[in-house]
Amino acid sequence: MIKIIDDFFNKKVRLTDIDNNVFEGIVVDIRGKEDNEDTGRDSLNIFNGKDCIFFSDNEIKTIEF
Repeated sequence: MIKIIDDFFNKKVRLTDIDNNVFEGIVVDIRGKEDNEDTGRDSLNIFNGKDCIFFSDNEIKTIEF
């Protein structure tokens, strides 16, 4: 699990999820757990040029900038 911080916003990242799938894109949204009624967890969205992909903090293994 990764601690999601505001400094991630608008950064190009390479994210590996807990299933070892790798995603690359720009962090376009960050939400705190209080704003996520569905999951109750911190989360971020990355845009890979085609899709916007949602990740909760407990789904992220690593983030590289």
